[in-house]
Amino acid sequence: DKSFISFSISANSDFSIDTIYQIIKELDTLVTQNPTQELIGMRHLMYGSYYIHSGEQSKSLNEIDKALVIFEAQGDIKHLADLFNFKGICFRRMGLSNRALHFFKRSLKKNEEIKNLNAQGDLLLNIGVLYADMGRVTESVEYTNEALVLFKKVDDQVGVLYAYANAGEDYLVLEDYDKAYKAYKAALDLNRILDFDYLYPDIYTGMSKCYFKTNEVAKGMEYGRLSVESAEQTANPFVVSFVL
Repeated sequence: DKSFISFSISANSDFSIDTIYQIIKELDTLVTQNPTQELIGMRHLMYGSYYIHSGEQSKSLNEIDKALVIFEAQGDIKHLADLFNFKGICFRRMGLSNRALHFFKRSLKKNEEIKNLNAQGDLLLNIGVLYADMGRVTESVEYTNEALVLFKKVDDQVGVLYAYANAGEDYLVLEDYDKAYKAYKAALDLNRILDFDYLYPDIYTGMSKCYFKTNEVAKGMEYGRLSVESAEQTANPFVVSFVL
């Protein structure tokens, strides 16, 4: 399972669970005062997001399905896109990869209709991770590279970083060590600007494996050392696994 991706990336992930709860309480009041279908649908949607954050997938799916009935009747493509994504997140966390894939692709199609490029990039990246989890790495590379193109187009540097890192892992599995190294190096260069400490151990390990696989042992050892040191500095419960 890839360490670079967050599957709650579009599930109101800019909000903390406490903030989502406060929004729900406000919606409860609004629904009591004016019980329109749109407000009721939004309340179910936010409850679905809340339960995703709290790890209660079954409850989340129940709320999502209630919201879907309302927003499908209204033809609300934006909210349908969000809800299909939510269902994908739930099924993925439940270990149901095929069902997750189905709903991520439905969300992707809706986001294409409304030309939401940021959401499309997130979904392409998530679909790539799912394919990798399923052992379909060639398809993972295809979707990851599509995500990379979109992230560059909208200047989403965090998305670009994750796409490069995931691509490195995919190419490593495919034993294309030149492409793997270039992807990891691009991720490393960008992360030196963005400075997400928790990503360094994985990036360094990927580069270390590339060097070992191409018989550059000294460089492999050096990047292995950097991986261990960065893991210790970030208190990352990370274990380096060299492939000699």
